[in-house]
Amino acid sequence: MFQPGQIIRTVFLLAALLAVGCFSPLQVRWNGQAPVIGPQTPEPEGFLTIYSERYVIQDEGVPIPYRRPVSLYTNSGQFLGEYHPIGDSPIHLTVSPGEYLVVSEANWVPRKVQVRVQDGRTTVVPESLLEQAVTVSSR
Repeated sequence: MFQPGQIIRTVFLLAALLAVGCFSPLQVRWNGQAPVIGPQTPEPEGFLTIYSERYVIQDEGVPIPYRRPVSLYTNSGQFLGEYHPIGDSPIHLTVSPGEYLVVSEANWVPRKVQVRVQDGRTTVVPESLLEQAVTVSSR
């Protein structure tokens, strides 16, 4: 039969062997056949800053400046969205490189400006350009 000391030693030895087996480092090697994950290439993007017409509203005698909303279209006329400035701030958009139509009201008339956005560059539409822009026809 087993002596009590032998049983304790045997259990301790088995526990130590299991612990070492559970914590041994994995044998990991590079596999030249497996796919490799690397950094993702960002999509090309450009930036569009639009200063739409500024107007002022009196709030209890305090003038508060605002800017008019802006609509953005593709060069083929597809509507992309309407953007509302916050207070007197310009509108900042991140868009794919390409040609766009910026439409906003100036002097109570809808106006449009054609813009070209390039990858990594900022295209700025100043307020004065929208004021002189082509009037949008109602057709």
